[in-house]
Amino acid sequence: MLSRKPEPGGIREFLEIAIPLAVSNGTLSLMMVTDRIFLARYSVDAFAASLPSSILSWTLMSFWFGTIGYINVFVAQYHGAGRPASIGRSVWQGVFISFLGSLTFIPAILGAQQFFEALDYPAPVVEQGTAYFQVLGLGALPALINSALACTYSGRGKTLPVLGVNLVAMIFNFVADYALIFGHFGMPEYGVRGAALATILASCISVVCWIIVLWSDTGIREFQFGAGLRFDGLLLGRILWFGIPNGITMCLEAGMFNVFIALVGQLGRVELAATNLAFTLSTLAFVPMVGFMIALETLVGRRIGEGRPDIAQKTTLNAAALCSLYMSFWVGIFLLFPQVIVHVFQSADPEEFQGVEVVAVQLMRFVAAYTVFDGLQIIFGGAIRGAGDTRFSMIFWLGSELFVLIIPTYVLLRYFGGGLFTAWTCITAWLIVMAVGFIARFIQGKWKSMTVIEHAPPDDVSVLEPAAAAPQEIGTR
Repeated sequence: MLSRKPEPGGIREFLEIAIPLAVSNGTLSLMMVTDRIFLARYSVDAFAASLPSSILSWTLMSFWFGTIGYINVFVAQYHGAGRPASIGRSVWQGVFISFLGSLTFIPAILGAQQFFEALDYPAPVVEQGTAYFQVLGLGALPALINSALACTYSGRGKTLPVLGVNLVAMIFNFVADYALIFGHFGMPEYGVRGAALATILASCISVVCWIIVLWSDTGIREFQFGAGLRFDGLLLGRILWFGIPNGITMCLEAGMFNVFIALVGQLGRVELAATNLAFTLSTLAFVPMVGFMIALETLVGRRIGEGRPDIAQKTTLNAAALCSLYMSFWVGIFLLFPQVIVHVFQSADPEEFQGVEVVAVQLMRFVAAYTVFDGLQIIFGGAIRGAGDTRFSMIFWLGSELFVLIIPTYVLLRYFGGGLFTAWTCITAWLIVMAVGFIARFIQGKWKSMTVIEHAPPDDVSVLEPAAAAPQEIGTR
């Protein structure tokens, strides 16, 4: 029975793609958690500084990750439309964008200290946060190239290679963290800089792995990677047309979280560290869901390429049911065992950590309250973006983050004497609104008539039709 081809739109088809991606993104989650566990044991200041600096780094990276990562949808729709020669060209455009994206980190690295000083953090947090960010920024290029090359497989639903590469990177990152933060295995003790350097080296290892995988995989010759290694203005234009709104959406999410963390950071050092800890534990549930989202974007994109949006709808509803079940499991963990999981992060100074632990345990109740809604907004948002509905996603993210999260948090903390729990109430309300909004957009059904790829004959001509790139035609069949 298991050897039979899975039913289109069924749970088995989704899980065969989603589980490796969920585990793969789970390894990325574990890499972040590992960094913070080691930094918490190194010093509370290093641990507190790691969240705002990593969020700043992700804010800058997320735009490019979102733009380049959207090539996954192009690959999926080309695959569904039976046009493999366009896949290689799409991936190469992502590599070209990676070089551009890495250049944006140069001014950010130079101005990092002034940024953290402007946030009015304590001096040790400013010093270590600046160091962590500046080193981390040097690894932008391999991280972005890794994202582009992975689309070759994730966009076609071939997710085991993605899992394998990320497992190698995770194992390497764990060993490198231990060696470079504390100075083991004959390495210097770099502290917070060591955590960032370990992340860079892990990204480089990932790129090397992808080169080996692509070189040895004879099955991808039909994608014409050799012939596709060229700048393609029309295809690049389409990728940017759809990918930039996706990148802006990811950047808005990360940027607004940066603002939220900055507001919380002004409440005090304990509040900042506790928020860092709660978000880190929330990541354990959240990051694998990103794998679910990528799997759903892939399947929705494939069905749109095939002209079968009804199957895409069936896949989405099955994914939403599985997501709710998975996130409910984490709700139970967060409610029943908050002290156990928080205690894993105990620092080298137990007395200093005790105040952080008490607050973080209370924050886990908020995490439990929004976890299922967070999963649903990921699923339904991913479904409509898999068809090409990236502009609605961008506008909705901006509006809801400003008017439900950031502005209320600022006003309540600044003018009404609100505290940490007030801020966390706002973020819980925001994620509920996000879930409801994306579900409503999905039910509306406009995504069913969208596509991101240009129209071309089934034999996949190597030159795009000039009319296909006209902005007024993009986004509809």
